Amino acid sequence: MKQCPQCQKIYDDAAILCQYDGSPLLAVKRVSDSSADTLISPPEGDGTAPPPGRRWRPPPLVLAAGLIFLTTSIIFLWWFLGRQSPGDGPNPPPTEPTPRREAPADKLNRDKILGVWSNRDVDADGFVTEGETTFMVGGKVTYMGSMTDGEKVLPLVSSGNWEVKDGHIHSTIETSNLPEIFPKGFTYVEKIISVDDKELITELPSGERLVYTRKKS
Repeated sequence: MKQCPQCQKIYDDAAILCQYDGSPLLAVKRVSDSSADTLISPPEGDGTAPPPGRRWRPPPLVLAAGLIFLTTSIIFLWWFLGRQSPGDGPNPPPTEPTPRREAPADKLNRDKILGVWSNRDVDADGFVTEGETTFMVGGKVTYMGSMTDGEKVLPLVSSGNWEVKDGHIHSTIETSNLPEIFPKGFTYVEKIISVDDKELITELPSGERLVYTRKKS
């Protein structure tokens, strides 16, 4: 027969721990007399054990460890959820940019401008620029001409890309034989004033107007 040293509850010999407070059980001897059986327990125990029926409580160290673990788990969960927005998830595949829709008026002007145009321009200082501009299908443009300053004549050959956007011709240089004057990446913008089968009139940002004459193929 065994007895809990804390709550004094009696157990069979097969028991090891008290089911109420978890204390190891101690063996006791049963002494019989004429009146009743008397249990003699070992001298262990200080007589301050809680009354029978008190439930087992974990040691303070176990409680502290459990509290630390719970607090750490809550902090980690808060940090992890805070890093994600409602739309987070696997990164979606990159999408191609949506091509800009061409306005009907721009498409009409572009179709009218296609072809070869000649132009001669003289500025206020007498500087003369003349040549031929070819606007091609697919957005390519070429220019072949010359620049004259008094008796000095400079040939000018360039190519690049062009488009009609918001009523303006945007010509961007890709190659030029005079990169110091017309560098790669330079964009020439002309506002379309009018265009028909014979004549194209444009206006520069400075307000100067250019007149192009269509060359018959």
